[in-house]
Amino acid sequence: MYNELSGPPIDWIAPDQLTDLVDRWLPVGKGKERCVDALIRLVRALPAEEQATRGLAWLADLCIHDDRVTVDQSWSSNDWLKEIRAAVEEHGTLPEWQTLVDALVVAGNSGLAHFST
Repeated sequence: MYNELSGPPIDWIAPDQLTDLVDRWLPVGKGKERCVDALIRLVRALPAEEQATRGLAWLADLCIHDDRVTVDQSWSSNDWLKEIRAAVEEHGTLPEWQTLVDALVVAGNSGLAHFST
């Protein structure tokens, strides 16, 4: 057994090896805050471009179902959306980011109101 407290944590999985499975997992996680946070933990380990493209699309898919917001905020969603703001602009997904943020704010997420248009 390895003592993780004496050094950096061991990466037990390689997030880039799981990305192809996420699309199959999304229907199970829709509308569940804990699943949003689990997705963000995975996506944060990916390169910025992938976070700004696939990660953003996945988050929108988990939070919005049939044009209705089912998760307006999770423990880590606001922080992550703010963290990737520059990356979405750089990688051309700012309109999608803005649409998601605006929808979350309209649904009651006041923590992102400053970023809403």
